Amino acid sequence: MKKLSVFVLLAALELGLAGCGVSDGEPLKLCRVEITDLSGQREPVTLEGLSREELNGFLCAEDWGDGEAAAPAGQAPAYRVEVYQDPTKTATQLEDTQPLKILEYVTYEGTDVVKCIVGGEILPQEIVDEFLEHYTVAPRGFFDAREQALAAE
Repeated sequence: MKKLSVFVLLAALELGLAGCGVSDGEPLKLCRVEITDLSGQREPVTLEGLSREELNGFLCAEDWGDGEAAAPAGQAPAYRVEVYQDPTKTATQLEDTQPLKILEYVTYEGTDVVKCIVGGEILPQEIVDEFLEHYTVAPRGFFDAREQALAAE
């Protein structure tokens, strides 16, 4: 079951990010990253207008492993990193709609284990809870990118 959920996570990640920064004559669908210090000691930081390549670089997408980890016991949540994508424009949309949350990561104090949630606002909560929410070890580059973004503000 763990291998299946990892496969589903990776497939959803690829599908979710497929539209960021891709253009075939249409305007680019860009992504936004919001970083929130859950202790409230730092102001939230937003990275706007990221292409798919820029987002993958920020997330260190190629460096993530394919295994699950145990939920961090006793560690307080430290940061929430949310990824939003512009919605797909349709012929029936008359006005701009809000970006959709496609990914969420929660980091914890003193560990490199993160909680990953795929789907956010684009899938039913029951599916997210059952198949697309899990704990894994994040690559060091993910934490470095987060800290660089926070330091730039």
